[in-house]
Amino acid sequence: MDTLFTAGSSQRPACLILVSVDGLAAGDYAILRELPAFRLLLDAGACVRRVKGVYPTQTYPLHASLVTGTYPDTHGIAANTRLKPGEGPDWFWYRRDLRVSTLYDAATEAGLRVGTLFWPRAGGAANAYVLPEILPTRRGEHLMTLVMKAGTPGFVLHMLLRYGYLLRGLRRRYLDNFTCACATHLIRRGKVDLLLLHLFDLDATRHRLGTRSPEAARVLREHDRRLEKILVIPGIAQNGSGTGRCRPSHRFLAIGLIGYYRQLRTQLKALICRTQRVIPISTPCGRLRY
Repeated sequence: MDTLFTAGSSQRPACLILVSVDGLAAGDYAILRELPAFRLLLDAGACVRRVKGVYPTQTYPLHASLVTGTYPDTHGIAANTRLKPGEGPDWFWYRRDLRVSTLYDAATEAGLRVGTLFWPRAGGAANAYVLPEILPTRRGEHLMTLVMKAGTPGFVLHMLLRYGYLLRGLRRRYLDNFTCACATHLIRRGKVDLLLLHLFDLDATRHRLGTRSPEAARVLREHDRRLEKILVIPGIAQNGSGTGRCRPSHRFLAIGLIGYYRQLRTQLKALICRTQRVIPISTPCGRLRY
């Protein structure tokens, strides 16, 4: 991680954005080519068509490997939940469950402002802005109490007051709309140097209704519109046509899309927009140079 962030560095990327589209699969590539925001990223960046995921290919182990560059036997997250006989499932909601340092830890230690929005297992992280992915699993637990304890209270309250109208209980579709609104809020106001955003409606829809269901296709289109809202922010969308307005500090943007479906298949799409730096990053699949 030391090669990515250096405290006191005079040159640093002003906004690095990592978006996880949970449930995205290799078979979606042809569909993504037909969607404007995904197509812009594919044309302007890089696409890794075949990447072998860690085992097990579940949401929490995958995301832990992504931000630590280690396998589950090292970072300690070998499933979505820990087994507790006689009790409800205990999910790995919290940063403390990880045994090793993360990408966002390194950024925070280097003095960068970090936001994690519904990012798996980031509850209680020492980031500037934490909107945790957490739910009550036991009798007597209350959602707002858990969110306030695991997140950044002032930020969470501000986002709920400003964008809470987008929510419809815990329905994934509206949660993704809410987190996207929070993401654009932070980016537009220059609040973050590193932003990690997790979108999960596609995964939930495919588990419930099938991989190639019409509903899954609808969610892909909605995700495209969500990405477009991020890409049209001044200083980010630059397609060579002169329509993007780049602020001097916005020199680097990376959007990564991770997808998995079922237990033995995974797909990683690393999509990079207008990189102006070469940054080595250690990953479970080797060393990537962006």
